[in-house]
Amino acid sequence: MKSLLVFACMAVCGAAQAEGWLDARQQEFAQWQSTHPDAELRAEKLLVRTTSRFSPGMLGAVAAPAVVHRFIGALGQLWDDPVAPRLTVIPAGEFTMGSPETEPDRQAAEGPQHRVVISHPFAVGTYLVMRDEYAAFVADTKRPDPQGCILTHLHGQNGETKGFNWHNPGFAQGGNEPVVCVSWKDARAYAAWLSGKTGRSYRLLSEAEWEYALRAGSTTSRPWGDAIGYDNANYRAEDGVAKQWQFTSPVGQFPPNAFGLYDVLGNVWQRVDDCWNPDFTGAPTDGSPWIVGDCTLRTGHAGGFDAPAKVMRSSFRGKVAGDAHYSDGGFRIARDL
Repeated sequence: MKSLLVFACMAVCGAAQAEGWLDARQQEFAQWQSTHPDAELRAEKLLVRTTSRFSPGMLGAVAAPAVVHRFIGALGQLWDDPVAPRLTVIPAGEFTMGSPETEPDRQAAEGPQHRVVISHPFAVGTYLVMRDEYAAFVADTKRPDPQGCILTHLHGQNGETKGFNWHNPGFAQGGNEPVVCVSWKDARAYAAWLSGKTGRSYRLLSEAEWEYALRAGSTTSRPWGDAIGYDNANYRAEDGVAKQWQFTSPVGQFPPNAFGLYDVLGNVWQRVDDCWNPDFTGAPTDGSPWIVGDCTLRTGHAGGFDAPAKVMRSSFRGKVAGDAHYSDGGFRIARDL
């Protein structure tokens, strides 16, 4: 009887919580719209200005500094729907992708360094996709729960453990924490749902777009510099050092990068759209996703709350099966302007 009451409470309370979240979001969205009445028009103007004044030309040298094509008064934010994530507009530019051979903890997969041109501005989720945002997608599409999740925060967990999923990842989460136990396929389905709901083109970032957006013009091993610390990101506690969160942390708890994106490193691993390749030999130079290689595997970045400091670097690359679910794996969304 007690179990039945618990499950009944979970269903009723969960529905009430979701309804309360949506009410609050609708109010926030209405206020945002009132202060950004011309967002779409400004997005169109930014595209025209970028196209008319930015010519990629020949790729710059690998050793050249990053180039970011900013415009005074350009659109900085977008928000399409109360249930959709807030977006930050990323300007066009050019950067060197990958890490130099001299960078500490560098892996062979991070090279060779190569120059990439991002010729069009695009929008990226200001925050990681949150549980409440993902719950709206699941409720609207009636998407079934995965059969299990790999509990990466527990030692010796290699396969997916049945009964664990995005709303039961093995630890307590709030609605404003990043959704986990979602696969690359789940993330793609979420993007497709947003596209249908808003009439805009949502998608996952390419690997090049992700590193460009994370670096935000920086050339150091991390967007804030070379050092790492618990005041910058949520990652594994080492050497007995205490940190504020044992598992995922609410989004936006750490300073943003120069583009205004939060949690660019740490908290959860972020899926991107590219197939896995062991290094950057032959990688695209135009920012598009690399859709050749081992496409049963997809690329992941940023590290998670249970990952060591050495992977909390702008160029670190990981690989994951496209249909696998991990308790430290989430994603960030992108949208074309």
